[in-house]
Amino acid sequence: MIAGYLGGWVKELTLRLADVFYAFPSIILAILLAAVLGAGRIAIVSAIVLVTVPLMLRMVCAATMNIAHRDYVTSALISGISNRRIIFRHILTGISGTIAVQGTYSLSVGILVEGGLSFLGQGVQIPQSSLGLLVQEGATYMIAAPWLLFAPAAALVLSILAVTVAGDGLRDHFEPRAARRLS
Repeated sequence: MIAGYLGGWVKELTLRLADVFYAFPSIILAILLAAVLGAGRIAIVSAIVLVTVPLMLRMVCAATMNIAHRDYVTSALISGISNRRIIFRHILTGISGTIAVQGTYSLSVGILVEGGLSFLGQGVQIPQSSLGLLVQEGATYMIAAPWLLFAPAAALVLSILAVTVAGDGLRDHFEPRAARRLS
């Protein structure tokens, strides 16, 4: 929000740094980070943050720049209200819908990254449980007991689908004029 509000070199530096991370394919970046940090929770959390933050940063910055040029923000600035108060009082309330929708998207990407890393053996290890790890273990019994593969895979797909549908509902709630109809 600060980069979008201030603009100039702060915005350019922040967005270019985000572009560097956004240019890499998500799963390759996550695998690289997991290989450097080693398998486990720290690698998964770091990979999810590294994969989801650049897009969140770009979306919040774009929404902030859109709201920062509105009349009520200009009026607040002319009135002598501090930049800190303008950011938290006017801009944050204006972009809360964008943050909520982008947060649900980031959650679904996080579920996918965690499942993928665990499936590849770079995520959660055996004493703990993960849907990706269950899919990996079920793949060894695919011929004899295919439900051991399909049940966790279906749970992974359904959880990502549920989060995505919740994000669509949040978008419709925060942006009712832009709500889409299925018919």
